[in-house]
Amino acid sequence: MTEDSPAIRLTDIVTRLRRRWRVIALTVGVCVALAMVFAFLQPRTYTAVSVLTVNPIAANPFGGASGTQEVNITTERAVVQSTEVAEAAREIIGSTADPRDLVERIDVTSPTDALILEIEAQAGRAEEAAATANAFAEAYLATRTAAATDVDDRTEKIDERIAELTAQLSQSVDDPELPVPESIQREIDGLRDMRSELTATVIDPGRVITSAAPPRNESSLGLPIFAAGGLAVGLLAGVGVALARERFDSRVGNGTRLSGVIALPVLEEHGQSGFDDLLNRLVIRLDLDPDLEFLTVGVVGADGPSSDRVSRRLSSDLTAAGYRALFVPWGDRSPAELEGGLVNSVRGDQQGADPVRVVVISASAEEGIGRTAMLAQRLDKVVVTTSSTAKMEDVTELVEEIGATGAGIDAVVAVRTSGRAVRTSGRRADRRPRNDTTENTEPPAHSDTVFDWSGDGPPADPTIRFRPVSARGRVRKGVHRDFP
Repeated sequence: MTEDSPAIRLTDIVTRLRRRWRVIALTVGVCVALAMVFAFLQPRTYTAVSVLTVNPIAANPFGGASGTQEVNITTERAVVQSTEVAEAAREIIGSTADPRDLVERIDVTSPTDALILEIEAQAGRAEEAAATANAFAEAYLATRTAAATDVDDRTEKIDERIAELTAQLSQSVDDPELPVPESIQREIDGLRDMRSELTATVIDPGRVITSAAPPRNESSLGLPIFAAGGLAVGLLAGVGVALARERFDSRVGNGTRLSGVIALPVLEEHGQSGFDDLLNRLVIRLDLDPDLEFLTVGVVGADGPSSDRVSRRLSSDLTAAGYRALFVPWGDRSPAELEGGLVNSVRGDQQGADPVRVVVISASAEEGIGRTAMLAQRLDKVVVTTSSTAKMEDVTELVEEIGATGAGIDAVVAVRTSGRAVRTSGRRADRRPRNDTTENTEPPAHSDTVFDWSGDGPPADPTIRFRPVSARGRVRKGVHRDFP
């Protein structure tokens, strides 16, 4: 394995997401469901729009442009949303709501470079929305008109000043301390001109050009929009959750993920007949010589079930392929027993018509990683197995320990495990194949070391106990004897 982590490619991310498609689908489903619930529970909202023009307040039309008041449309928008206008609008529609609540229900906009105001009002009913928009438009124009119609007050004050100056003018001839008649007359003339302009003032604050009508459709977001939003959010959240689970998942998961960690090719199951095909590829990967005389193959697993399953099936498949195989569950035996007992016994009994050519030994790191690695060092071929639910650190540690002993790894196999039975060629995985070897889980009480033996005669080493099995790998019924 390399110490530096490989660069992450887009295809790697896509592969990880495909492995976690159930997580993504579940997240999307939850988000869409929540969005639909929110869509049904949200209050309905209707929006009505009233459009009005804003005109400058013009003075005497004969007085020229100097008599025109400029309009600041930003200021007018603020006036519409003032509490003074809201109070007047409340009286128009006969509402008891707080004026500040009414202001929050409207929005005032204006097109660029246009003396036009658009008043949008929202309410739970279409008629109420239209009435609110029209009331604010009417109240605004009334407020603006009232601000411009102070002509009477100003005219009255001008008349009082003219009368006062006229009296002074009649007395100025006899009283030298009073202003000269010419100055008084000029002031009187100016006041009269001002009065003429006021009386000729044209008051046109603006008008409503489009009255708000009850909207036919609600303005709140509809069900399709919420569904689309829930789908988008669900996809983003699902991808995030899937990548997070992939990142922090301590299990092996699948062969692709394991291969990226240990930097070795990994064989794994694919499709309905995945386990059968997996074993065929494993036999090819072992590259056995057709003329071999004797070979030991160790199936060492990070967990017991994977090594037991693969080694049993490998033993039966090799026998079917013409390599007489002996299946040996190693258990917690010492690695030294391999050469001192089993191998010598099998090698010493090769006189039969169909001698044992391959010994398939099943061992698990659960009995100790160091013990398993030392056993692998003594074997001719080494196959490392793991299930999808095994811990990744257990597999990596096993591979590293085997590599530290100098032993090579001929193949790495990842088998599927789940809550349901994994089927292989139409049979349940937990059922033994027809040509599989049957292990005696309860060996004779007087024998501490018991192996399956399919030879025709007793083994060469009398210190090792065997139970006889048929050439097809089944225990011979009615026969249970120990060789002397």
